[in-house]
Amino acid sequence: MLGLVGAGDAMAIWADLASPSHRVGTVLNIAQGVLLLATAVVYLCWLWRVRVNAEVFDASSQSKARWLTIGGWFIPFVNFWFPRRIVLDAWDASAPQGRPSGHGPVDLWWTAWVAGLVADRLLRVESGAETRAVVDGIGLVGAVLAALVVLRLTRMQSEKAAQGPSLPTTALG
Repeated sequence: MLGLVGAGDAMAIWADLASPSHRVGTVLNIAQGVLLLATAVVYLCWLWRVRVNAEVFDASSQSKARWLTIGGWFIPFVNFWFPRRIVLDAWDASAPQGRPSGHGPVDLWWTAWVAGLVADRLLRVESGAETRAVVDGIGLVGAVLAALVVLRLTRMQSEKAAQGPSLPTTALG
């Protein structure tokens, strides 16, 4: 009897996998994963270059080792603090002279990023479409804010590079 019930359950699962709506969902999930992976690789390459540039602008402002620019994203618990700190260090080093470098955009992005991670873990148990929409919405906000940080930090570094090297201040005697 249990064998028949098990076979019936297996057939129901197989039939569900064969449904057109499930296939579309599977294809979309795979596409989302591929895009996320490609974006992560491009972002990490960009962040590495930004970090190297920041060292040229002000090496003393970099509080974390260079390898943590990428490695910090993959170390459990460390990945909740170090990537933000690395971006803030690059942000501060890249601020054009004479202009304050408020951290608002970085803080907003990081808050959305962490909120998306936490929401994904907590709401994963709830697999309804509405729950996924909330998690995806938080992720979308984080992605838009990340793009804004990328654009602004890239612009800041371009402006800083165009200024040329800063002259050391020496006491005239």
